Amino acid sequence: MPAGSKTGPPLAKAKPISASVITYLRSRKTLRERELLQPERGVRRCKKLCRHQGKLGMEEYAVFYPPNGVIPFHGFSMYVAPLCFLYHEPSKLYQIFREMYVRFFFRLHSISSHPSGIVSLCLLFETLLQTHLPQLFYHLREIGAQPLRISFKWMVRAFSGYLATDQLLLLWDRILGYNSLEILAVLAAAVFAFRAVNLMEVTSLAAAEAVLADLSTLKVMPLLQIFLFATVT
Repeated sequence: MPAGSKTGPPLAKAKPISASVITYLRSRKTLRERELLQPERGVRRCKKLCRHQGKLGMEEYAVFYPPNGVIPFHGFSMYVAPLCFLYHEPSKLYQIFREMYVRFFFRLHSISSHPSGIVSLCLLFETLLQTHLPQLFYHLREIGAQPLRISFKWMVRAFSGYLATDQLLLLWDRILGYNSLEILAVLAAAVFAFRAVNLMEVTSLAAAEAVLADLSTLKVMPLLQIFLFATVT
């Protein structure tokens, strides 16, 4: 700097302006983080850039999802409701439900090629029905009452809400024992076999659903044993 030169007013104000800008940027970043991470009704809020119709970051296109990535659906609570009869302490109940969910139940509402996945269970159910009850399977298809359309809701909820509580817990005990959900498809086929006589007389989907509407009186173990081990004569 030449001797005798003086610092002009802009340089003299550079330091406070810089400090103000840094403070502003920091506060803006903090505010932005709070907007992104602020929980709303127990759901993490995530604003993603939305390219739909050329609109970016619009509030109406914000995406809401739970922190664990699982979006609860209608009937999700039925996975935990039966366990309330066994565990009265919330912490213990949650631990058992969490273990059951991460080991088994999550496969009932996700698409995968796993043998216990819902897709494989649907295939197993139809295979069992076509193999053991071909006439019933053909009859239901002819009248527009797809068997899988009726049984799908049973399997996706692991029969919770359809069987009596004691029978449901017996079924879930077998799931734990065999470490597999395939027994759900077997039981679904067994229910059709048990009501086969009545189902052969129906002429519509509504009538077939009426025949299979109430499963609360069924006994799980006798149904499974008859379907799996009965001698065909």
